[in-house]
Amino acid sequence: MFLRVVERGGFTSTVKHMRVPVSTISRKVSILENDLGVPLLHRSARRVTVTQAGLDFYENALLKVIFYGPPCRSWRRSWPISMSVA
Repeated sequence: MFLRVVERGGFTSTVKHMRVPVSTISRKVSILENDLGVPLLHRSARRVTVTQAGLDFYENALLKVIFYGPPCRSWRRSWPISMSVA
């Protein structure tokens, strides 16, 4: 879900695209950040931006997706990925 948040530019757009509650996406990103021990996103009341650690993680994960293929059907439908990083 983190990749989608980065690609979509925030939680709201990701929610509309994935049709899951914002709380689910936020919780999964928070769990990922806790597992990695670094913040991946900078959250403010109106904006979400990617931290340097988040950008590094995103690029690494994206390379794996490109090499191994999309991990699930919902990604395959929207392949190739069009992204904009904040």
